[in-house]
Amino acid sequence: MRQRTIYIDDYKLTHGYCRICGNHDELSRDHVPPKALRPVTLSSAKSLYCSMFEGNTHKDIKRKGGNSGIYFKTICRSCNGTLLGGMDDVYKGIKKQIISMYRYIETGNQFLQKQEVHCDTTQFMRATMGHFLAIDLQSSCLEPLEESPFRSAIRDFVLGTTAAPEGIEVRITPFKDRKAILSQAIASTGTTRSIASGGDIYSSIRMYPFGITMYLRGSEDKTPALINLGDILTPGRNSFTFTPWLQVPPGYPEQIFRKDQLILVGDEAGLNGQFL
Repeated sequence: MRQRTIYIDDYKLTHGYCRICGNHDELSRDHVPPKALRPVTLSSAKSLYCSMFEGNTHKDIKRKGGNSGIYFKTICRSCNGTLLGGMDDVYKGIKKQIISMYRYIETGNQFLQKQEVHCDTTQFMRATMGHFLAIDLQSSCLEPLEESPFRSAIRDFVLGTTAAPEGIEVRITPFKDRKAILSQAIASTGTTRSIASGGDIYSSIRMYPFGITMYLRGSEDKTPALINLGDILTPGRNSFTFTPWLQVPPGYPEQIFRKDQLILVGDEAGLNGQFL
């Protein structure tokens, strides 16, 4: 039997602390990928949600699968229905433009330069980063939100408190696999000192037809060469640059580290107690 959308609900909570606004309220299910990206049909390959653990113990990465995507019951009804629901229409135009670029290339044509995708970039970034905040185990809703350089900057931007996600670099890459792969927070065990100073942390949310990587810039304000693929997204514009022919390595960005260097963090208190 075909596996449908799976539902991450490990604690069966009806109320909890919203992962976006932080209010204790009735929780609502957020579907990732956003339903506005339909009617794109995902392939028989399962959508993957990389489960997360706290600390720096070397473990295999566990994954959950769901053909149509995954529900995360981790945000309140207001953030899900009013905030994200009011922005998700932006995906329709983006999807249409990017898929048309892929088809143009598939028919043997070539672009002479990078392309412009027309949209409200602030709306696109806020919607995507809002869905990213929902990607978590429901147990995270049992406790109030912690302030952290990574997620707090994203929350402030999604809620409209700031005009840009402070200290966060956001990039977009092609993603042609008809599935979704979601990774909440990733770091290398070899970068503990950098993480302690607020660097070398990134997250990934890939859902056909594009992938988004969010990176917390360190004190040097320099993106490591390992994660500099794609075009930078900037809020406050009416278009963004996109490179549809970019060859993205399979498994990017998770597989850029050796397997024993990969850490997924599932709590605000992350590697060696540092807040992510």
